[in-house]
Amino acid sequence: VSVGDLNWVRLVQLLPALAQFFDHPVTHQHLDEIKTLEIEHAPEFRSTALLRVGWLAGQLDWKRNRGKSKSLGFTKETEAGRPKIAVTLREKKGEPISGCQLTTNSAEFRIEHRQGADLLDVFFGRTGGRKMRQMLPASKNDAVELVREELMRGGPHRVYLRALENVRDLL
Repeated sequence: VSVGDLNWVRLVQLLPALAQFFDHPVTHQHLDEIKTLEIEHAPEFRSTALLRVGWLAGQLDWKRNRGKSKSLGFTKETEAGRPKIAVTLREKKGEPISGCQLTTNSAEFRIEHRQGADLLDVFFGRTGGRKMRQMLPASKNDAVELVREELMRGGPHRVYLRALENVRDLL
């Protein structure tokens, strides 16, 4: 059994909710066009938010702009160069992660988890175009449930380790 970080387990439903936006090949272009990532998190769950950032950076091959400050800026190597990706973390009372939004020049991808809700409100919209909304299951923030979930999954956590490597010095 491989037990990991419970802050990582809190993301179990949020990670696929975000990934599903890009399941269809038509949306793949947006992956190289991401300009901003905004995450709202409860005050005591900053590390959960950072793991979310690390997961995206690891999956999308973002490189962190490492300077003297502990900045959350990233870049992504694309055919058009190295566009900057601004990352903002905001504290908000409520669920560990109550909101996550990615924006490009032409689209917005948003997930909201209202306090106490058992569903995520998932939204995609093109600027001046098609908009879609759906509801997906949300994780619970119960320690016993989180440990049970972690023990059920077991095995090595390569994705977790890649996410952690991207934000280790910020934790």
